[in-house]
Amino acid sequence: LGSNSLSGTIPEELFLLTDLTSIDLSRNNELEGTIPSEIGRMKSLKVFDVWTTSLSGSLPVEMDELLSLEHLAIGSTNIILPSNEPFVHMLKLGKLTHLGLENLGMKGSIPMEIANLSNMETLKWHNNALSGSIPTEFFQLTNLNSLTFHQNKLTGSIPSEIGLLTKLTELFVGYNLLTGSLPLEIFKLSNLKILDAQSNILTGSLPSAIGQLTKLVRSALFGNGFGGSIPSELGLLTALIDLNLSASGFRGRIPSELSNLSNLKYLSLGWSFLT
Repeated sequence: LGSNSLSGTIPEELFLLTDLTSIDLSRNNELEGTIPSEIGRMKSLKVFDVWTTSLSGSLPVEMDELLSLEHLAIGSTNIILPSNEPFVHMLKLGKLTHLGLENLGMKGSIPMEIANLSNMETLKWHNNALSGSIPTEFFQLTNLNSLTFHQNKLTGSIPSEIGLLTKLTELFVGYNLLTGSLPLEIFKLSNLKILDAQSNILTGSLPSAIGQLTKLVRSALFGNGFGGSIPSELGLLTALIDLNLSASGFRGRIPSELSNLSNLKYLSLGWSFLT
C-alpha cells in the first residue's frame, strides 16, 4: 500500500488480519492519526513501514509484543520519540534488522542498550538532534552494514571500536561535531563503499592506509580540519566515483596517482592549499 496517496487514519480493522507479515504504508503523506494499540495483535508481523507519512503520537506500548518484527521504519513522520523512550519497546524486538528513526527531532544521547539488538543490519538515525559521544557498546552490533548518523549534534571522537563492524558498507557521520582524527581501524573495513564524515571538526592527517579501502565508491571528507598532504595511495581506490576533499586543510601537491581513478566522475579539492 506504499505510495498510493492514501489519506485518513489507519483503520483498527486492519489489525484483525493477524496472519499478515508485512504492512507497508510508506510514502502516503496524507495518512494521519496515531498507530492503533491493536497492532499488538500482529504476532507474525515482520515489516512495519510508515516512513514519510503524517502519523503522530507516540509508539503504542503494545509494539513490544511484535517479537517477529525485523523491519521497523517510522522516520519522517510526526511520531514523538522524546529522549530514549522508543527503546523501552524496541529492546524486546530482538529480531530487528532494519530500524529507521530519521527526521524525528530526537534528542539526548545514543542509548547503550541498543547494543542488545544484535541482529541489526541497517540503522538510520539521521536528521535528529542526538548529542554526546558514540558509546563503545554500540559497536557490538557487528552485523551492521549501513550506519547513518549524519546531521545530529554528536561530539567526541570516532571510537577505534568501529573496526569491529567488518560488514559495514556505508558509514554516514557527516554534519556533526566530531573531533580527533579518523581511527586507523576505519581503514580496515574492507567492505566499505561509502565513507561520509564531511563537515565535522576532524583533524590529523589522512593516512596511507586509506589505500586499503579498495571497494570505496564515495568519500566525502570536506569541511574538516585535516592537515598534511593527500596520500598517493588514494590512487589505489579505482572504484571511486565521487571524491570530495575540499575545504579540509590539505597542503602540498595533488598526487599524480589520482589519474589512475578511471571511474571518477566527481572530484572536489577546492578551498585548500594544494599545488
